[in-house]
Amino acid sequence: KAQVPIRGTKGKLQTGFFRRGSHSFVPLENFLIQDERIDEILQETVKILNDYELEPYNEEHHSGMIRHLMVRIGHYSREAMVVIVTKNNRLPHDREIAERIASACPDVVSVQQNVNSEKTNVILGKKTRLLYGRDFIRDTLNGLEFEISAQSFYQVNPVQTEKLYRTALDKAHLTGTETAIDAYCGIGTISLSLAEKCRAVYGVEIVEEAIEDARHNAELNEL
Repeated sequence: KAQVPIRGTKGKLQTGFFRRGSHSFVPLENFLIQDERIDEILQETVKILNDYELEPYNEEHHSGMIRHLMVRIGHYSREAMVVIVTKNNRLPHDREIAERIASACPDVVSVQQNVNSEKTNVILGKKTRLLYGRDFIRDTLNGLEFEISAQSFYQVNPVQTEKLYRTALDKAHLTGTETAIDAYCGIGTISLSLAEKCRAVYGVEIVEEAIEDARHNAELNEL
């Protein structure tokens, strides 16, 4: 997953990050540490948004429209999701934009708009609206299948996550009689990994959407 600020450079929307310890925007197109396909989808999305002359967010004046772009991609499934974070409820030409993104990037199975009208450093607002496809992507983790929505937490490095989960399960020396608690369980990745080894698992989480995903993922994996 990548969450990238959008600002205006020479009259155009531009991806980038903030200079360390500041709110000074540094334009960037290649982020190096993330999946290369995410960079490609980000740039294709920006190119399409620029065709509609949408105004970038201005942090100082709390004006403009496009605040961030978020892209999720399944490590194994290669399914991708694009979330356009806006200050306003209305995104002009929203369906047309979404369809163009999906057409340009066939691996994008979900395009959504998230509305964050607050003057805050928090990236996502509470309201998310589906513009194209479905409201989740699928991926697998240690043989379990998961559906991941826009607001849900999912580990950003799946390769290391699988190793960490396997190590934790090995070190726990579970016998199958235990009751486990997965605090901050998110969409249930640890819970469901434990469920194969324990008598019962309780997942605890404050994000309602994540719990809905976790319940659905339990059914999906028949656990």
